[in-house]
Amino acid sequence: MEANRAKAIADHAAAEAKAAEAAEAEWRKTALDGSTGHLACVSFAFNDEGVENVANEELRLIDAGMPEILVTDKLHQMTLKGERELLSELFENRRHTYTNPHFLDVDKEAWMADHTPKPGAVLVAHHAQFDIRFIWQRAIALGVTIPDWWPIDARPWDRDRVQDTMTMWAGHGNRISLDRLRRALGIEGKVDIDGSKVWDAIVAGRLDDVCEYCNDDVRRLRSVHRKMTGLGLLEGNIAKAADAELTSFVNECVRSIPLDFANATDARGNPIGEER
Repeated sequence: MEANRAKAIADHAAAEAKAAEAAEAEWRKTALDGSTGHLACVSFAFNDEGVENVANEELRLIDAGMPEILVTDKLHQMTLKGERELLSELFENRRHTYTNPHFLDVDKEAWMADHTPKPGAVLVAHHAQFDIRFIWQRAIALGVTIPDWWPIDARPWDRDRVQDTMTMWAGHGNRISLDRLRRALGIEGKVDIDGSKVWDAIVAGRLDDVCEYCNDDVRRLRSVHRKMTGLGLLEGNIAKAADAELTSFVNECVRSIPLDFANATDARGNPIGEER
């Protein structure tokens, strides 16, 4: 009787843990939905200039030493406040000099803060449809004015407005991650974080690391785009993948081979693994 009771308790605890894990996984997926997710930062660059970043500074108030704040409405409210300021800074208050050959020496607010259409300007992104729409959705939800030049209505073939390296490489309707693509092109890797670890890094007080991860993505994106379009690589912005990383990439491909590969045969019926 006692053994049955102990087993029932253990099974119940395991079921609760499994349910909690599933709920956590579903909750994390909401980060990719513009109606529920939030922006931690945005990184960008003009042409060959340095990478810039605007961050949700309110997230700096979160750290591992304040777990109680994670279950209160205060977190949500301050996240929205910081996100609204981030988007306002990105679209309304940035002070840049845009050096596109079509717009030489256009001063600061005359480009970013001027919300009129920008003929000749091209936005480059990887999985552009997601990035462009997510930022647009968050701006709409937070009441931040979207500039007319933001290409929310651009179609995949409108390459005079948007150039999506994912579509350029994989074709319309197909996908390849930026990380996989940059490895295929021999471009160096990221810092020790990826998109799935962003929230955990923020909770741990590592917003600066998240910003650097995003900055790094812009550098890799620019290198990928330049290599794909024949523009040449920027000095200091790209390097050949390290042998260890290349080995890891090969191992990843090998792991994707079906487990019954050892029994597979070629077109003539000969065992693939057999020496002849």
